[in-house]
Amino acid sequence: MIDHDAIGSLRDAYTESFRTDGRIRIRNFLQHDAATALRKTIDALDWRLVLNEGERHFDIQPNQLAHMTGSQRRSLRLAAAERAKSQFQYFYENYPVHDIYHAKGRDALPAEIAGVYEALNSEDTLALLRDITQQPVDFCDAQITRFRTGALLNEHDDNVSGKNRLFAYTLSLADPWKESWGGTLSFLDARGDVIERFVPSFNTLAIFSVPTLHRVDPVNDKARGERISVTGWFRSGQPEELA
Repeated sequence: MIDHDAIGSLRDAYTESFRTDGRIRIRNFLQHDAATALRKTIDALDWRLVLNEGERHFDIQPNQLAHMTGSQRRSLRLAAAERAKSQFQYFYENYPVHDIYHAKGRDALPAEIAGVYEALNSEDTLALLRDITQQPVDFCDAQITRFRTGALLNEHDDNVSGKNRLFAYTLSLADPWKESWGGTLSFLDARGDVIERFVPSFNTLAIFSVPTLHRVDPVNDKARGERISVTGWFRSGQPEELA
């Protein structure tokens, strides 16, 4: 599923880039057929809506969303956009791969999704990423995210005490995507100025050190696609020991 030999052939370049910038992108991370099958499977998922109001987290389940009117959803989106002007805010849809896998087992997930989760956690992948990042990574968690019009994730650095996050990752499955639609992964300096942008690109893995100040720019109403990604963090320790 993951072409470790092809990625390994560029290991030195990736290692130097990560050492210098703390972030890299690996294009064609999955074999093309696997990436295409994964995206097709994802398109059929039932999505949760996750958002916050200050310190309060809300996880709105698929059955709850099914009973909400368009007006109610729009009100939630507009309220999140207003809060984002002055405080940390996230508003997007997700599918909690890691949580389902460990709570209910492999068979509770579609085969293509379970397969990519296991491939990301395989010793071949972990060993390759240890070499590139020089970090003692033991496993990764995962969720699938969908950013549509109004979705956003504003400035944060992913550094949460006790989580043992070494570096974040985003495996983009957006196809196609235009920068003018928003949804760009933007990296910021200490003053909050953008220093680099990663535009979503199909079957491209982005990884970056924790802590790194970044955001996902709001998806605007020009968007004619969905910003789909497999995301999470590569971490040290063991999954059952960490929340």
